[in-house]
Amino acid sequence: LQARLSASAPRVRIDYLPGVAPCVVSADGIVAAGEEIAVPLALAFDIAGVGRLTVMAAAAADGSGASLANLQNSLAAELAASSVTDIAMAQHVHAARQVLAQEQVAVDAQLLAVAPQGIERLRDLRDASLTALQDLGPLPDADQQPGSREGVNHLLREAMQSLGRFDVEEQAAQRLLRETSNALASIVARLEAGETRLASVATDLPPAGERDAALEAARAAVAAQQAALHTAVLERRAFSDATPDGAALAGLEQALNAAETAKLEAEHERQLLREEIKGLEVALARDWQDGVEASVAELQEALSSAQARVVALDREKDSLLLLELLLSEEAASRRTSLLKPVVDRLETYAGRVFPDARFTLIDQLTVTGMARLERHDDRERLSGGTREQIAVLVRMAYARLAADRGSALPLVLDDALVYSDDDRLGAMFEVLAQASNHHQVIVLTCHGRSFVPLAAAQGGKIVSLSPWSTT
Repeated sequence: LQARLSASAPRVRIDYLPGVAPCVVSADGIVAAGEEIAVPLALAFDIAGVGRLTVMAAAAADGSGASLANLQNSLAAELAASSVTDIAMAQHVHAARQVLAQEQVAVDAQLLAVAPQGIERLRDLRDASLTALQDLGPLPDADQQPGSREGVNHLLREAMQSLGRFDVEEQAAQRLLRETSNALASIVARLEAGETRLASVATDLPPAGERDAALEAARAAVAAQQAALHTAVLERRAFSDATPDGAALAGLEQALNAAETAKLEAEHERQLLREEIKGLEVALARDWQDGVEASVAELQEALSSAQARVVALDREKDSLLLLELLLSEEAASRRTSLLKPVVDRLETYAGRVFPDARFTLIDQLTVTGMARLERHDDRERLSGGTREQIAVLVRMAYARLAADRGSALPLVLDDALVYSDDDRLGAMFEVLAQASNHHQVIVLTCHGRSFVPLAAAQGGKIVSLSPWSTT
């Protein structure tokens, strides 16, 4: 009933304006931004410098609230009558009493087996036998009444036997009663020890206020972590949405090519203008010497125009260079994001062959270098066997990427590991066996003595070619 009422209760969410520190306070402490709080019947918020806001919830039409209050009062009364503080302690006491009742039933069964009619009945039978013996009086003389004496002796023997049997049964019953009393005392002692331990634990626990404060601090930390995670997800989604797709990347590359062409044309035109300026300066000097003063102003105007054009071309060149830089950075970022899934799978496979190695990949399925520990080697510095192994690992990474995206393709290797030593060759076949769990791997080779045992050891299927004939 309480869960249903909580689920149906209205909820209040506090949102703060950007830059406003959380200042709304409820009974549980400061309300965080975006926090939702259920309204049971009445919920009060204190706003610093403003006042108190009380949110009232309409009472349930079916009287569920009153029913819940009555049930809670009844539960508190039952707990008080049972001398327990909470339901957990009541369950503990109930379990102990069940164990005690089971042991009492077992003891009663044993008593019933020893004395079906009870210990008091055994005692009554014993007392009756003793009384019967006393009522017989003195035994008659054997010479006077031999028959009567023999009958009395027979009765006496039977009575003594019954009396001995009663004594044995009584002793067994008394022993069983003592064992039962000891067991009952042990159970009571354990129950008292458990209650003492429960009281000690309750004493050692911090006050309810401190526990609630610690719980609220943990909830606030969880809420902060969830908010940070939500922000990170939104930023990642925004970054993914802003990342250009294939068509946009192609357009950027075309713009980059056009910018580079315009840059070359601007450089060429600038060079022509410089040569033209030099020619004009030489012609001006010659005309000055020839006394052609009238053309000086015209040439100076042409020089100013040419210089202005040079400045404009320099500005355009700088803009084109900046555009080229931005396009290069964007292309590199796009290339990195596109090739990162391949690099991740490459390093997963390469971990068996080149432990702790990192690779740099370019568009043409080519590794430009490999970094291990603190050393970085360019591709040209790697041995032929290492480059051969890296080339196979790159193709395996692309095949794995296609398989993970639902387009599994077979990987065919034609004598691709002929320069590998025995250790590297064994490691490569282990990686090939790992890759075969995701897509088909076909290895063609003419080096059967080296490849066939490794393939068989990794569970590969060996297919041999034999001459074919129509006969």
